[in-house]
Amino acid sequence: MWEYFDEEVFVHLPSELQTLLLRTAPLSKINAQMINQLCNTDNGEALLAQLNKQSNLIIKLPKQCSWYTCNSFFKSFLMHKSKQQNVQHLSDTEIAYLLLDQQQLAEALPHAIRSADQDLIIELLQQGGWALFHDGQFNHLQACFNLIKQVIMQYPELVILKAWMLQSHHQHYKVAPFIKQAEKVFNKLNLKLSQEMLSEFMVIKAQISINQGRISDALTQAQATLSYLPNPSARTSIIAQTIIGEAYHCLGKLDLAYQYFQEVLDLASEQDMFQSIIWSLYQQAEILQAQSLHQKAEEHLQKAIDLIKLHHLESLPLYAFPLHYKVQRAYQAGQFELAEELCKKAIEVLKPQDEQWLLYTYTLQAKIALEQEQQADILIAEIERLLRNQNYHTDWIASANYARLKYWRINNDIAAIEKWLQQAPRPASALNHFDQCHNRNLIRAYIKLGLFDEALEIAQKNMCDAQACQLQMEINRNLILLTSIETKLQKYSKAKRTLTSSG
Repeated sequence: MWEYFDEEVFVHLPSELQTLLLRTAPLSKINAQMINQLCNTDNGEALLAQLNKQSNLIIKLPKQCSWYTCNSFFKSFLMHKSKQQNVQHLSDTEIAYLLLDQQQLAEALPHAIRSADQDLIIELLQQGGWALFHDGQFNHLQACFNLIKQVIMQYPELVILKAWMLQSHHQHYKVAPFIKQAEKVFNKLNLKLSQEMLSEFMVIKAQISINQGRISDALTQAQATLSYLPNPSARTSIIAQTIIGEAYHCLGKLDLAYQYFQEVLDLASEQDMFQSIIWSLYQQAEILQAQSLHQKAEEHLQKAIDLIKLHHLESLPLYAFPLHYKVQRAYQAGQFELAEELCKKAIEVLKPQDEQWLLYTYTLQAKIALEQEQQADILIAEIERLLRNQNYHTDWIASANYARLKYWRINNDIAAIEKWLQQAPRPASALNHFDQCHNRNLIRAYIKLGLFDEALEIAQKNMCDAQACQLQMEINRNLILLTSIETKLQKYSKAKRTLTSSG
């Protein structure tokens, strides 16, 4: 068929068109500007129109009127013919630069990666790195970073991009040393950062602070970012306000945190920063849940999931957060089969990531298994292993310790509980759900050991903190524990009053 097509169609085309087609055969799409550049002509539009008219050898792309593509048979023929005639195709580097000149980032990207040309990849990242980030194309970003290696340290804007990519994968423990290493290189090269770039580094340091549990530092740094520059970039402002929202959430200022996340939601929607939109909705759902506003929380969560699916972000670790939330809700409702199905879905999302991501899902699976009196030994062993080898947010540590304690209490492993108490987290205050959980872990351990006075002291303080911050879900959980402790201390009248107040 190729021979027939050659004899009946191709040879009858003007030589100028033949040369053009063979030279551009590897391109997925072409426009007049590219033709003019490649063929040293100013007649690109007419040539494309002629080809389009002639037996539909090329066709216009829908919704991209200035762009054309070959039909698949014709493209195969051209590749075959160019090989026969030893036509030298454009290299991946040349194709990538052509497409970049036309702002066709998605099409340029695979050619740039195949080229392994560091200068080209740096230009591509400078031009469209944030677009790739917001579109969730982390694998492509990582491939680019792998190719430019330590050269990245000469480009502060790319250092920031990589730092946020690490943060989006919740590889918190990698972000701080990476930034520290970059700043040493900047000093060595005597690189002077602009005010805007300094604000970029300030906001990533605020994120590092919140990762490390230094909430007051994070709040100060993020607020300084907003006030330091008169016109910070939209992205910097959005990230800073996200961190402020997270800080206020940690400090138990739920209404204020919710307001900041609403502002982030509005600003991120204007900028099509879909991951920021989804994260804000998820954080708002958690705040509403803490206030026992379950229906509104579910509505926010569903909006986040709908956006993830609409923008095809299901492969991002971000998707695991709403899935985990739904697992917890199903677990609390006694819907264990549904909870387990959702855990499996979360594992599918997280398996391509670092294994550290599996800790929280394993924790949820262990809780489900223990509640149904099923074997959880393997899951608990995996949780123990991951806790030893990874760095985690205090929220995940609190949940993992809850599962471990539940397992030890069921198996009457007093030695394990006593050993855990020696190094257990002991927050100075409990103004959020994870510090509340840390304290309840301590309370349950002391109850199991028969140390009811110690348990009561922590429970009363936990209740005061929960009430001060209006953490209604935590208040309810604390009331149950207080009733249990007071009963064990034979304070029956007080236990009855506590139980009544929980209604």
